[in-house]
Amino acid sequence: MIKIKKRLKRKKLGESRAGRIRLIALGTLFSLMCGFRLAGAADCTITGYAIKANGFSGGSSKATSTSYTNQASVGLVSIVGDESVSPSGNEAKPGFWHIATGSFTGNNTPPTVTVNSPDGGEKWSGTKNILWTATDAEQVEAGALCATLYYGTSATGPWTQVATGLACTNNIQANYAWDTTSAANGIFWLKVKISDGVDDSGNDVSNASFIIDNTPPGNVANLQSTSHSNAIAQWNDPRSRDNTVDISWTAAVDTGGSGLDGYSILWDTSPATLPGAAKNLEETDTSTSSPTLSDGTSHYFHVRAKDNAGNWAGMAAHLGPFYIDTGHSDSPVPLQEAP
Repeated sequence: MIKIKKRLKRKKLGESRAGRIRLIALGTLFSLMCGFRLAGAADCTITGYAIKANGFSGGSSKATSTSYTNQASVGLVSIVGDESVSPSGNEAKPGFWHIATGSFTGNNTPPTVTVNSPDGGEKWSGTKNILWTATDAEQVEAGALCATLYYGTSATGPWTQVATGLACTNNIQANYAWDTTSAANGIFWLKVKISDGVDDSGNDVSNASFIIDNTPPGNVANLQSTSHSNAIAQWNDPRSRDNTVDISWTAAVDTGGSGLDGYSILWDTSPATLPGAAKNLEETDTSTSSPTLSDGTSHYFHVRAKDNAGNWAGMAAHLGPFYIDTGHSDSPVPLQEAP
């Protein structure tokens, strides 16, 4: 048997093509092969072939209709023809290349993929998981599907590659941890292209845009006390006798594109505390009041901003110290006569 050296490429369902395949030597036995990932009825049908000497006339052709069905393996199947070829002259000399031309049809359904996340509306920073699910009706080996990930500035690109060669399993959600700091801030779409390991591929694009914002918001401005402005770092009567302090500010600004999400605020007795990453005021809040403060000279207010992508301001705004003395009284102390 003379084996074919090159596989014909896979084609879409119902489509036929002619493939030119080199043979090593002339003979009466030859093979035409379908290079399909086979799983299902009528996976591969060879509809005809012809043999001729390369560069010479002559040779013969033949029609056939041989189908391969329910092939539960990955690889090549072949039809072997017994064809009498009687060329003349140099055509019959050993070592000459010859060409086989075959037409075939096959049940080749491209794999499909669905982008699960980001799928529109997300606001991302730092490392986030890209999620997708791939399906191949003809796939029979787990892990044979391979994904390439892209992001682009519109739903049609242009596309920048995030990662390639990512193995995934049929009908199982896959993920890739993407460091979004590798991209600029902006509005993007995500694309996943899936390949079944042979020739067919499918792709999906996120349903809507998402935002990448890796820039922290700024601090609030115009931080002040509306009740104890004259009791900061000094005693002031009657301000210091009020142990509830009112604070106001101008909202922080987020330049990264995701928008302001809110604030973390804190009252304590240290001048430069950075509030933790736990939001306790909304972005629309521009004022607050302290809890009841104890008497003393070291009460401070701290406020730190957060954006919708999860970025926290690296520094906080501070106000204080507030002087509080609730023991002081305005009532006159009566004089007593000396005995």
